[in-house]
Amino acid sequence: MKICIVGSSGKYAIERHYISGLKSQNIDCVLIGVQQHFLEYYHKSIFNKIQYRLGLSGILKRGNKIVSEQIRKFEPDVIWVFKGMEILPKTLKQWRKAGYTLVCYNPDHPFVFSGLGSGNSNVTESINIYNHHFTYSPEIRERLHQNGQKSVSMLPFGFDSLAIQNRKEIKGRKHDRLCFIGNADRFRKEKVLKLCAAGVKIDVYGIGWDTSHELLKIEGPVYDDDYWTTAAKYLIHLNVFRPHNIRSHNMRTFEIPAIGSVLISPYTKQQTEFFESEKEMFFYESDDDLVQTCKKVLQLDSKALIEVGNSARQKSLSADYSYLSLSKKVITLLKSKFNL
Repeated sequence: MKICIVGSSGKYAIERHYISGLKSQNIDCVLIGVQQHFLEYYHKSIFNKIQYRLGLSGILKRGNKIVSEQIRKFEPDVIWVFKGMEILPKTLKQWRKAGYTLVCYNPDHPFVFSGLGSGNSNVTESINIYNHHFTYSPEIRERLHQNGQKSVSMLPFGFDSLAIQNRKEIKGRKHDRLCFIGNADRFRKEKVLKLCAAGVKIDVYGIGWDTSHELLKIEGPVYDDDYWTTAAKYLIHLNVFRPHNIRSHNMRTFEIPAIGSVLISPYTKQQTEFFESEKEMFFYESDDDLVQTCKKVLQLDSKALIEVGNSARQKSLSADYSYLSLSKKVITLLKSKFNL
């Protein structure tokens, strides 16, 4: 089976986890970074941005032509599109007519767009062109069904097996303050400042943190190995969902427990299916509950916190929430469903 992944080739893209996982299972696969082709054009000048926003740019058509040429050279059995903002519905129809099996995985949301980079009409108008959809959310699965796409399966987020191998030592991690890794938005700022006002110390890493408080320490964004190294310095992490993750989960749901740290995350039924409350993860249901939960966790001694972190890590490994395991499940599904 040959698989062509079409999406982002960025250093922090989820696509790279699946390329690695698929190749480890001897799947012949390539990654075409159509998003990078678009972003290079878009960020090159103000003129380019204006042209695109006015609908006067041909960048998507040019990008789709380049991708189609590369696909014809590779001749895959499956074209796996991630998100699909840069792929025109017309192009997908051409690929399907040519006999390719089309699969989509949207790590954001096909119906809820929380920013310019989270979705567009290409995403929503293409839903029923694909042969199959993967999604991380039961609610998204139901909505896809309601919109006519009946072939949908669950594909949650996971953790990078290689990245966590050297993050086994838990003793000595900071446990007198929270860590939050993520870029700022209005909702995240509100929650962080509310915690600080309640006397909670917190370190944040990311872009856009233009607020201040004596208990708040602001650092720059961290990616790749710097992300994992930074995360492993802290015993307690805060998780705040984007709008598209509400009532579901996100990447932090698996990444932080996998390195043996304690995660304080919004309550969702789906997350409790992955991790046990107060034994492997802590949950909050409102802003007031967030403050009380953070205070309670910070009052635990390091021995108790390490025990929770170890339990979370053990669950991550025993249940195998890794991208390698998820890649194997994708291969199994594609082979069985499409006789590949």
